[in-house]
Amino acid sequence: MREVLLFFDQAAEHVITAAAVFLEQQGVRLSQRTPYSVAFVGAGTREAEDASGGQLAAVPVQLKPEWCRVWVTVEGHGAARAAADAFVAQHQATSRRVQAGVQQLERDIYAEAQWQAYEAQLRASLARQGADPAAIDEKVAAFKRRWLALGRKAGPSRQ
Repeated sequence: MREVLLFFDQAAEHVITAAAVFLEQQGVRLSQRTPYSVAFVGAGTREAEDASGGQLAAVPVQLKPEWCRVWVTVEGHGAARAAADAFVAQHQATSRRVQAGVQQLERDIYAEAQWQAYEAQLRASLARQGADPAAIDEKVAAFKRRWLALGRKAGPSRQ
């Protein structure tokens, strides 16, 4: 099985619509389609070693919903694999540029320099809800761990 993550500066629905057209032009059969995904199989494959299938699944970028991440997953080595590889090859250069933009957005939002402002907001919100100081400290500490983990995840790719 092979999985590739691509980034698009277009809405998820638009990417999936264009991908479905592309896949059909590559000669594969669409087996399922939703606004956020398309599954496909190699059309007319008869032998087990030629059988292949895959899926493209799009998820809007949280900080910029008009952009999306698309996971391209394919199994086997037949026509569906060739179509998925062609799709990846066609979009890989643009994906790298968009990925850099997404990572910058996520780095900026989860930057350690931003933590103090978020911590102050979180503490004020919890206090307004009537949480006791010990519970506030515990919740803030847990949130900070998640915050720092997201910041590391949003950091530069190490591929």
